[in-house]
Amino acid sequence: MKRFQIIAILSTFPLLFAASCGNQAAAVAVNEACKQTEKRAVKVEGYFRLPQSSEPPLTGENDPGSYMLLLVEKENGTGSFINVQVPFTGSKEPNRLDTLPASYTYNDLHINTDSGAQISSGDKVAVSGRVLKDSKPCVVQVEKIEEP
Repeated sequence: MKRFQIIAILSTFPLLFAASCGNQAAAVAVNEACKQTEKRAVKVEGYFRLPQSSEPPLTGENDPGSYMLLLVEKENGTGSFINVQVPFTGSKEPNRLDTLPASYTYNDLHINTDSGAQISSGDKVAVSGRVLKDSKPCVVQVEKIEEP
């Protein structure tokens, strides 16, 4: 009987491992993010860039607010880019941007990483989130911000 229990327990580990792999974020290049399937978890590296105009933040019923930014491939702003929806906060919470003033510059962009560090627009980030294709162009809804 004990042997059967051990075999049954050990045989569940591969199933649990396989189930957890589906939730892993796939590391993709900036130009590959929007080629992924809807709601696919992705991890993309790049640099945050502010929008060209002072658009109001996005807010929703269960969303305290988020900004629509660009994630660009290269530090100088060239190369591929994607739209990213990033939550903001007024209290330096991890994985959030600090609230931007009504009239802002790149110096006003402060990013709070998953580890609690604060970085700026010139620092490379790795963002993890879900691909949303409802809007055109597609958007990556950011859930986690890390330093690569």
